[in-house]
Amino acid sequence: MPDYLQTTNADANGNASLTLHQIASGLEWVIQQVGVAVNPPTGVIISGTIIANVLRNGQLITSTNQGGRGSAGGQPYYKIGANDSLVVTWQNAGALSQCIATFSYSEHGAGMADAPTQG
Repeated sequence: MPDYLQTTNADANGNASLTLHQIASGLEWVIQQVGVAVNPPTGVIISGTIIANVLRNGQLITSTNQGGRGSAGGQPYYKIGANDSLVVTWQNAGALSQCIATFSYSEHGAGMADAPTQG
């Protein structure tokens, strides 16, 4: 199961949003786990709880109050195809912090996934 790492930077208020790149036509990814992390710049102190949300096609599928170092995984797995979106958002990550999402997935031809899935 390979991992795909994608990063973005939080704004001045510590909020960030990252959209998984579009999956190529004719393929689908079965996402087994989404890991989240935050690397604040030197001197930035984060007060309060970092919250990370994962949304599939605009609907919340999981949330963590450990948005700086957590993961969401296990069944149900989620198929992501060329017409789907998977977005991770962070709140209170610290101004200009680097926000990281790691997607653990398997890649299949469209309609060929045999893992237990949702959607």
